[in-house]
Order: sequence, then C-alpha cells, then structure tokens
Amino acid sequence: MSSKPKLVVGNSICKYVLVKYSPKISSSELVKFHYALNGRGKQKGILEKTHSLKLANSVILVPKAYYEQVEAFLYFWKCNVSKKSIAVNLSREDRIKAISRQLVAKRRDISDIILIDSSLISQSRESAPVVCLLTHSKTPQRLAENFQEQVGLPVIYVQADQLFSSKYTKLIDALKQGTSLIAKEKKVTPKTLFVYSTKQLTGSAKVQFHYELKGRGKQKGILEVTHSEFFAKSVIITSSRSSAKIRSFLTKWKCQFEEMEVAESV
Repeated sequence: MSSKPKLVVGNSICKYVLVKYSPKISSSELVKFHYALNGRGKQKGILEKTHSLKLANSVILVPKAYYEQVEAFLYFWKCNVSKKSIAVNLSREDRIKAISRQLVAKRRDISDIILIDSSLISQSRESAPVVCLLTHSKTPQRLAENFQEQVGLPVIYVQADQLFSSKYTKLIDALKQGTSLIAKEKKVTPKTLFVYSTKQLTGSAKVQFHYELKGRGKQKGILEVTHSEFFAKSVIITSSRSSAKIRSFLTKWKCQFEEMEVAESV
C-alpha cells in the first residue's frame, strides 16, 4: 500500500461491492496471482478489466455490474473472500433522484429514469455513471440536454419500443443492472468509509496505534467506543455521527487517509 491511499471513487454514484480477499496459494503462485490481478506490461489485470480499484492490501472496490467476474477470478485463485455491497455518494444520488421525480411528474411520456454504468454500453468508456431516460415517445433533444445540466451527469434516452432492436442489446443488459432514480427505496443510514495508511509509523508506534484502535485488556479501543467496523487492515466503516472521532484519531497518529460517504446496499 502506498503511503497515501488513492482517492476512493471521486464523484461516482453507482453501486459497488467492497471485497476482502486472502489467497491460499504457494509463493510462486502468489506472484502469478498478482500479475493476473494488477496486470503486467501491456497485459491488463482483472482490476483494469473490471474497472475495479485497489483500496488497500487485499481490499478492492468493484462496480456491482462486474462483481461476478471478479468473484470467479478470486475463487479460481483459491482466495477466501468476504464482501459488502455498498452505495456511494448518497447525498448526490438523493439530489438527482429528487430532480428525476420532478421531471417524471411533469412528463408522463417518461416511464423510468435509470442510472447505469457507462462501461457496460461501450468498451471504450471508463466506468462512470450515466443517466438513461426511458420514454414512450420521441424525447426532444433539448429536454435531455436540460436534464443533463440539472443532474450534472451524461444523459442518454431511448424509446421503450426500440429496445427490442438488436442494436440495444448492451443497453438492455446495462438497464437490468442499473438503479431506478424514481423507484421508492428503503431509507438507508449514511456511513463513512476510511482508507488509511500507517506506513509512517515506527514498529513500536504501530503497536500503540493498534492498542488504541482495537483496545487492550479492559481498555476499549476507538472501534468499540464508536461502534465502528474494522472491515480489513487499513479500512474502517463507521456511522456518520462517529466519523469525526475516527478522523481525529487518524489525524492524531499522522495517518494519511481518504474517506467517502457510503451506505450498505442490496
């Protein structure tokens, strides 16, 4: 892990799967595993192929649409796997949902507005959120352009009866894995995911850090005090109300860290 974790997912608002893995293979096979995971030379690894991001050692963030592909890869390499489905950037998604519902209330010819992963409709695209308007009539280009300005995301549109055409096969698959922006969903509790590094700490300091993190004897650690989840080494998930305490703890130990708003998803 680098001394400073990479920016987690920027402005993405799609669904993801947080994955922790542990390969149970020999040292020589482990080298091959890392080549297959990260790539080597011009050969792409599974992370790049599936638009996944390595957050920390043995922890990756996978777009939900690509999870089955990553899971098959990890099981092929005899990895123990644990996962958690999450949604990210909830406040931004809530704003876009509100705008979407306002549009549908005014335009009865729009049957649904779906958030999809751009990489599913074009291999040349990076994984990023795109909004698709499903209509029962020909949607004016101006309407799509205005909606795009409001939501701040690329917008495409298609008439529902045109989806039966073979040229829309990829779009249909993307829509099946997408998220409706007008459907009612269960209210979720926002949390904060922290990715941090202890590379700057000396050996003895790391021991003290972990005592304060997880506790020792009858002394409670910050995880128990804040009811936070230690998902994996260098990855903590906590409630939004406890995020300030975790942030203060990591700052006290001069840990470089990144954070993002998340919620458990289905």
